[in-house]
Amino acid sequence: MSGRPFKPDSVDILIGQMIVNWRRKLGMSQNDLAQTLGVTFQQVQKYEAASNRISASRLYYIAKAMNISIVALLGEVEKTSEIYDKKTREMIGLLCRMTDDDKNLILRISNRLIAK
Repeated sequence: MSGRPFKPDSVDILIGQMIVNWRRKLGMSQNDLAQTLGVTFQQVQKYEAASNRISASRLYYIAKAMNISIVALLGEVEKTSEIYDKKTREMIGLLCRMTDDDKNLILRISNRLIAK
């Protein structure tokens, strides 16, 4: 191991966000998903925040736990990766993890910057 801290790739961030989006859409809590997977809710938090990478087998079990296909998770990631550059994907990943209040603040700041 190189000793360097793990830095998630923008794709890791997008996959984590797709898990969050699907989990919320299905009305699942992090604890619900964790119990189904046999992990702690903290581990689910790490997957969603992209602080831990998700193996292919774990991704399969996450999709199965939510009764969706892996394609449902990765399809949106692929579309987003094709459309946006790396910095934009990183910003999207960060925005998706913010509270609504924080998103509104960022939106107001962005509008002010563009209006200049």
